[in-house]
This record gives sequence, structure tokens and C-alpha cells, in this order.
Amino acid sequence: MGKSQRPTLKTIAEALGLGVTTVSRALSDADDISQSTKAKVRETADRLGYRRDLAGVRLRTGKTGSVSFVLHPHDELVGYGSSLMLGLSRGLEKTDYQLNVIPDFLHEDPIKPIEKLVRNRTSDGVIFSQTYAMDKRVRLLLEHGLPFVSHGRTELATEHPFYDFDNQRFAYEAVKRLAAKGCRKIILIAPHSEYLYHHHMKLGLTQASHEVGVESAIVDDLSLASDTADIMHWAKGLGEVSAAPDGIICSGEASALAVNAGLSARPLGATDIKLVSKQTSKILALTKPDLETCFEDIEQTGFRLAQMLLQNIEGSPVENLQEIQATCWTTAERAFTECITEE
Repeated sequence: MGKSQRPTLKTIAEALGLGVTTVSRALSDADDISQSTKAKVRETADRLGYRRDLAGVRLRTGKTGSVSFVLHPHDELVGYGSSLMLGLSRGLEKTDYQLNVIPDFLHEDPIKPIEKLVRNRTSDGVIFSQTYAMDKRVRLLLEHGLPFVSHGRTELATEHPFYDFDNQRFAYEAVKRLAAKGCRKIILIAPHSEYLYHHHMKLGLTQASHEVGVESAIVDDLSLASDTADIMHWAKGLGEVSAAPDGIICSGEASALAVNAGLSARPLGATDIKLVSKQTSKILALTKPDLETCFEDIEQTGFRLAQMLLQNIEGSPVENLQEIQATCWTTAERAFTECITEE
């Protein structure tokens, strides 16, 4: 092969003594090709400098060679974007798919980026988060047949692919753990009520409270999306409230840090208030290493979202594309050594 000649599938096939079709399917990670053959094909492709002709693929198949992630700001989940992007990249690294990131700004209607993707067909599949009970984005994607996986569930009658965290179990177990520490009045700083995972947490909170016989409520006028200064001010004022809670559940690290700062600023002798939190990064390990936390593996979430989207593009049945990540309780300091999901 001359220096100026671009390597092709045929070049790889001849180097390995394989058929062009076998090489093509190996590079596409087809299930009927052995792992050893895939490894040999990829190694030879890398050594020869083979690069897939995505423009040609699109002309032949109608595929774009790209998938899109609609990034919704999650300021309340520390490190959400970077961890999810790392997981998505890992999930796509053995493919030729290019990952496009589309910002979903809070002041815009969340369906707008999805409408644009459906209209222009610039991606072979879509991943998005922060789902609603009757999510219009899911309905639109199902109607137009564009493969997708949502980070979160819906209550739509039509089944669809999703990957979610067990937020109902998180709230349920958080109540049980605080009650075991002697707490009798427990409150939850929850996600905004428009999101379905708010209602999942509310269900878990109510169920566990009834079972162990404690009072529980969701904080009024505050959510995970509230300014941390407002959350800190609220927590600081709990020392002046006669009916203050003795247990607080934070479903995000930013709120946990704000609550802890507010509680620490109360006058000496204020009633002890115990705290548990969800954890998504290592920040609590640096600030509150002994805090009891429930770890949500966001990197693993991204990895599975990418894998499931690829399976959806290939036509995998929807019942195989629905998964809920389990809870894992430990201390903030030990979370990343005890709760990392094994692949």
C-alpha cells in the first residue's frame, strides 16, 4: 500500500486473511463475531491507520455516525456533567460514534433541542435527563422513531428505554437510618416537584415514615435547585424554631454542604440535628468524611446510557433497555471504594 493510499476494510481483510464483511462486522461490534477476532481487527485497523468513512456510511445507510447528549444543568449534583461525560465516552470508545453535547438551558422549553434533532436527523440516537411524568420529549421521540434512552423514568403508557437511580429506595432507607439514630421528625430537601424523581422520593419518604412511626415532610419553598445561600439561611434558622426537625435528608451534595454550614452557624446549645445525603462526587469526603451517604454512580450511569443507546439503535427489545441503579450506603470517605459498580 502506497503512503498516500488510504487503508480500507479490504486492506484490513487482506492483512488478516478475513472477509471484508467479517472485518466490517467486527468493527461494528456485532454479536456474531468472536471477541478475539474483534480484538485482532481493531488492533490491525489502528496499526494501519484505518478511519471509517462516516460520510460514505451515511450515504449508504442513512446513519449519521453521531449520537447526542442533551445536557441539562445539574448544579445540585456536584460533578454531574463531567462524570456523566466520562461514562458516556467510555461507553462509546470502542465504536466510531461521535458524541455531540447539546446544552439544555434552564430558560428554554426542554423539548426544543429534541424537536431540532427530530427535524434535522443529525444524530442516530439521543440521551437526555430530568424526566417528567408525562414527558413530551419521550412522546415525540417514540412518535418519530428516533432511538433514545432517558436518564429517568416516566409514567407514559408506552414502554421506553431508561436508566435511573432508585430514588424511592434512597428516601425510604434514609428515613430508616435516621429513625435508627433516634430521629422522630424527619424532613427531605427534594428535587423540584415537576420532576418524576421528586415523587419517587416522596413515596419512599411516606412509606418508611409509616412503617417506623415517625413524622416526615418535604421542605416547603426549597428544592435541590434552590440557591445554596437560601438553604444555608434556612438551616441556620432551625435553631430558632420550636418544632425543628431532628433529621434532615439531602438528595444532593450542594444542599448537604449548605445545610451543614447553616447548622454549624447556629448558636451553641441548639438541638442536635442529624443529616444523611446522597453522594455523587468526592466533595463530601473532603468536608464531611464521616457523614452517612448513599452513593449514586454517575460515571456508571453515563456508561450504561451509552451502551443502552447503542443497543436501541441496533433494535434491541425495549424490555432489555430498562435499568435501575441500586442504592449503596456508606460514609462519604469510603463511598468510592465500596460502591463503584462492577462492569
